[in-house]
Amino acid sequence: MDFHTVLDISAIIWDKDDYNSVNRRQYYGLMNSTLNLLDKLKKEQPKILIREELLNELINNFPFDELPDNFYAFGISVYDFLSTTGSNIITYPDKVTSGIISIPDLVKPHYNETTKKEVNYLISKIHADTETDNVYFTFQYLWDDNEDKLKTQVSEDVKDYETIVCDKLVKPNSELTVLDSFFAKFKPIFEHNPKHDKTGYNSREYWEIAEDKDGFDSQLSCYNGKDNLKPQELLDNGKKYEDCYYNYDNGEWVIFRCHLDNKYHGYDEYNPHRIPNEVRKHFNK
Repeated sequence: MDFHTVLDISAIIWDKDDYNSVNRRQYYGLMNSTLNLLDKLKKEQPKILIREELLNELINNFPFDELPDNFYAFGISVYDFLSTTGSNIITYPDKVTSGIISIPDLVKPHYNETTKKEVNYLISKIHADTETDNVYFTFQYLWDDNEDKLKTQVSEDVKDYETIVCDKLVKPNSELTVLDSFFAKFKPIFEHNPKHDKTGYNSREYWEIAEDKDGFDSQLSCYNGKDNLKPQELLDNGKKYEDCYYNYDNGEWVIFRCHLDNKYHGYDEYNPHRIPNEVRKHFNK
């Protein structure tokens, strides 16, 4: 995924006065929508543009102790996500571009001074970035009636960014959210490579007696040679690690590698030492 995720941190650092006012009901919806986004980010694992200092602000300023019991699971999920994003973080310097603003203003009045500085570092970074697309993720209650895209501006220099209002429906009466629609275009698609057809010469038995085990082209045992249903299911539910997806099926590790855009071919991996520990833990193997 060749983009950087920019989070609307006000979905985590809440405006307590607003929460305690007549708008409290809105925060129940915001809570569920934020959980959906965090689950999506955990599954898809895009790069997230965030400094460690801003990450600490999110952790320290989430109003965990002030929320009622029915927000407890939400708080745990937020902490869990923030504490496990390390490998997907893209950081940047503590540098503010003179005169920079964002439209709408992302420096919220209820933020403390440290958080305000961190937001200014963030918008300065995306404004100066000419190499990677930055995508802003927010929610209907927080975005309100703003224009379609987040903008940053320095004097006459204005830049805009794809803005995903996560809980907005693609169209009225649709069950598909803008968030789901956005990530759907990155969905990995299985495409079989014939060199991994099931034959008598690329089975586990032949691998065990092969002299060149590292160069052995194994079969994809879950592929029946007719349809892609089973391999696609394993790919959909696989654990992503670096550039590959991993799964475990009928006693065999399966690896899916990208060979073109979002097209992935798969094969059985007979050498368990090639399976990353993080993947093993995910599948309890």
